Amino acid sequence: MAAGDCGGGQIQTVQSRLVVRWLRLIVHASNSDTPIGYVFGYHIRGIGGVHRVVIHKVQHIVMDSISRYRIIAPVVYNRQKRPLAGGVHPIQRRLRVKSKTIRLGVFVGAFLSVLVAVVMAAQDRYTVKVPNGLAFSEFRGYEDWQVVAPSETDASNVMRVILANPVMMKAYREGIPGNGKPFPEGSKIAKIEWEPRKLTEAPFSAKTPDTVPGRLTEVEFIEKDSARFADTHGWGYAAFKYDAASDAFTPVTPADKPPQRNDAKCGAACHNLAAAKDYIFTEYPKR
Repeated sequence: MAAGDCGGGQIQTVQSRLVVRWLRLIVHASNSDTPIGYVFGYHIRGIGGVHRVVIHKVQHIVMDSISRYRIIAPVVYNRQKRPLAGGVHPIQRRLRVKSKTIRLGVFVGAFLSVLVAVVMAAQDRYTVKVPNGLAFSEFRGYEDWQVVAPSETDASNVMRVILANPVMMKAYREGIPGNGKPFPEGSKIAKIEWEPRKLTEAPFSAKTPDTVPGRLTEVEFIEKDSARFADTHGWGYAAFKYDAASDAFTPVTPADKPPQRNDAKCGAACHNLAAAKDYIFTEYPKR
């Protein structure tokens, strides 16, 4: 067998296998907690809802396509360069392998283009900011903060959980503000708000339902920085409403209730009622 006879086919087969392995790496990595996973979408911070569903479906399509293309038989030539079984000349076989490789390459490019478009279209919540006020990015990682207490306001049909960053949680455990001391600089609070949802399935019923969080509606933030927010007793406030259809947050506006203007004062007037507790309503209950 001449060296040049089978080399082309082997090269094409190796190239195809390398592309397949590369694709598999991307798809599996995007489902992992690795840097490439964060790049390609399934664990990208700030992306959720419909975008995750789309990315997940694209991954399934990729895996199905890989299974169709990955079996590419190596081209084998006889010494006389005669057509093999089936009456197909070796050169035709090599052209077919090249065609499959080209189609696979085109598919890879199309897949990456779609995936990048989906990722770019999804909102990064940490780019959202109240004009002249607090930015979402100042509270990065708030989902992992510890719970101070839950809260439910029946009149507003709101269920919320109040979270605090480590600085503020330490102050709470030391007895602040009950001991008369103020919260330290850098204290931060996050309030996650939902519409209440009634569970009536067993063991509950329509007469004795259980109330749990339903649709996410808003996220509110409070931060202590006496130099920055001197005119509001050292505290800055921000509220961001959530839209499930677009899976995006936007700052609350003057048209909303309660209103928010282009500053960090939206909660200052209300929190003046809690001046004796360093302007924070939520207490740290025994646990």
